[in-house]
Amino acid sequence: MSEEATNITTFDESGLGSGSATKQPEGTVRRWTRDAIVQDAAKVFREKGYHGTSIQDIVDATGLQRGGIYYYIKSKDNLLIDIMDQALAAFIEAQETIFNSDLEPGEKLRQLLEQHILMEIENLDGFSCCQTELRCLSPEERQRQAQQRGIYEGMLKQVIQDGIERGAFKHVNVKAAVLAIMGMFNWLVNWYSADGPLGADELSKIFATFALDMLATTTGEGRHS
Repeated sequence: MSEEATNITTFDESGLGSGSATKQPEGTVRRWTRDAIVQDAAKVFREKGYHGTSIQDIVDATGLQRGGIYYYIKSKDNLLIDIMDQALAAFIEAQETIFNSDLEPGEKLRQLLEQHILMEIENLDGFSCCQTELRCLSPEERQRQAQQRGIYEGMLKQVIQDGIERGAFKHVNVKAAVLAIMGMFNWLVNWYSADGPLGADELSKIFATFALDMLATTTGEGRHS
């Protein structure tokens, strides 16, 4: 009898499941889902790198049999794309809520940047893939991913421009400011550790303050608008 037919394994394309790769106690049921497979694979890609990860590594991480993994994914390439799409879709949706609010530019930018750090830490494996494995995609897919990232960068540009026009931020090159912020914030995946002295909330506030200080007028209006 195949693994898929036993009472130990069930498949569910729509439900949410644990990303744990640990062996389940005898008699328990693990509901594998696509989201869970994506989470498990992101962890392996982060640890071993995309090119250093084999399908067998992903099979071992998920606990599925080799044949079962293809119930969820077409290929390793598609899995990497799914990881990036999932991370970016959730991120952009959350940021759009803040962007579309009636907050003043300074407070809106602060909330966008704090949320950036919090979501990056919450899904460190997925964001790490977004930052370090982009080169592994085809040119066409890299372009599509860049367009997705451009949505968020466009939000930052608009908020900074609004802040400049309202006198909350000093006159700066908006594109350069966004590139500086993105570089600082996205590099976090290369050094952050949950065992470090700073928690996610504290770190998000520190980073947001760094960025706002860069943009603040001489009177400091941009910091607390």
